[in-house]
Amino acid sequence: MELKKVFACGISWGDGKPSYFEEFKKNNSAILGSYNRRIEYFRDLQVGDLIAAKEGFKIIAIGEVSSVSEEYCTWKDLIDEEKANYYGVSLEDEVDIIKVNKWIELEEPIIYESRGTGLIKKDEVLYKCNKVYYEELKKMEKEEIINILKQKKQIILQGAPGTGKTYSTAEIAVNLIDKKVPDDRKEVMKRYKELIKNNQIFFTTFHQSMDYEEFVEGYKPISNDGNISYEITDGIFKEACNKSKEVGKIGLEEAWNNFTYDFSNRDIKGIDKNTGYLELKTLVNNNTFYLSIDDNNIVRYLPENNKTEKWVHLNNRVKEFYYSLKNEKNIGSISYVKPLLEYLKKEYHLSEPIENNENKVVLIIDEINRGNIAKIFGELITLLEADKRKNADNEIEVKLPYSKEIFSVPSNLYIIGTMNTTDRSIGYIDYALRRRFAFITIKADKEKIENYYNDNEELKTKASALFNNIENIIKEKLNEEFEIDDIMIGHSYFMAKDEEELKRKLDYEIKPLLLEYYKDGILKSDKELKNKIKELTI
Repeated sequence: MELKKVFACGISWGDGKPSYFEEFKKNNSAILGSYNRRIEYFRDLQVGDLIAAKEGFKIIAIGEVSSVSEEYCTWKDLIDEEKANYYGVSLEDEVDIIKVNKWIELEEPIIYESRGTGLIKKDEVLYKCNKVYYEELKKMEKEEIINILKQKKQIILQGAPGTGKTYSTAEIAVNLIDKKVPDDRKEVMKRYKELIKNNQIFFTTFHQSMDYEEFVEGYKPISNDGNISYEITDGIFKEACNKSKEVGKIGLEEAWNNFTYDFSNRDIKGIDKNTGYLELKTLVNNNTFYLSIDDNNIVRYLPENNKTEKWVHLNNRVKEFYYSLKNEKNIGSISYVKPLLEYLKKEYHLSEPIENNENKVVLIIDEINRGNIAKIFGELITLLEADKRKNADNEIEVKLPYSKEIFSVPSNLYIIGTMNTTDRSIGYIDYALRRRFAFITIKADKEKIENYYNDNEELKTKASALFNNIENIIKEKLNEEFEIDDIMIGHSYFMAKDEEELKRKLDYEIKPLLLEYYKDGILKSDKELKNKIKELTI
């Protein structure tokens, strides 16, 4: 962590007088009397330095300087006479003002037992101010990402390898759904797995053979008494859209699994113990029909008056009707699906799907740029936009090509993709996708390396030095086409249990990656560069 200069600025005109920190916040500035004996230090502050708002012996907020002090003004330029009397200042008193990016108010104040205003020179307090500032800044960055995701509905995290993009998707998804993220990585992943199990998070990886049929819907072979038939099966995207209608209740999957388990064990209400058939009646004509289940948990029906004795699959019909929210058109076997769903509601507490469910569902697409986007999303690429979602101002519905279902993307479905910015073996993301996603760069973070080695100063120094050396090489030789944040090798490459592991990572992961950059023209061709990479040591 690079220690920034910190200036402690008082927020009252003297002991016992009211704080005017509200004026600091309102003006997004630090205010200091122009005749203060420390004013020259205040005026020497540069963009990027920190200012600590100090109340007595407590630092209550920290801000980063966004513009240097250029000229002074008087209190009457900032407040009225009533406020001046309240604060105990004179409207004619001259003050200097320095703008800050934003005041970060601290949950717990930092104790600084030094009177008055001035540069903080005590190492412990200087370190604390910097540490708290960086931590709060990262929290704000995460909050901003969440706000972007809520607004745009889909984002792509882009960055070089090893920057933690995949973990970040888990952290963001948990934060979006729970509105709070545990501080501990293990706790984040524990909750992430719980949400996957609860069908609130879905995960897939795009690849070059991924297609619409696998992602949205398509025909899949089904074995039926030794014969192969083809039925429409939902892909992960449609499955996530469906689950967004039932989050937080007993949905179809849970009720169906309990039903088929009991059915297989002949332990359900209404079953004939001898035949293993479940007898139900249609809702309109009260006609009797039978249900059976095979070893693959495929439920089939047979009307009582059917003379061919041909059993017909019901699994997909049930799913299709339940999630279509009573859109009965083009759904076969509807007379037999309805009574089965009524049975599930009564005996297995199946809930009705919710059209405008507020519970959030997240679909994570790793390596999104490795798939053929046009081929995978098809006509649904248009439906992703926030204003074209279900019940939005410009809602669009399409008829799906296989099921003929009228379909729209629910507003409570969010998509998080990841993209490796150094992968040149595939095509770039096209403009159609770029318009519909917000792109957020995840950078290599040296501070994470330092935090990882908190208990091993020697290895921390070596890993940090290696990071600096590689960063300098890349900065010096980077092709103008690229940005350093797109290429700089991620922090995870520099995290190791011991020195031997770090050496192996250098020799078998970091050096080969740098040499690939060299061969691909990401790094400018240079006679000395290749040798410089090979000679890198810890």
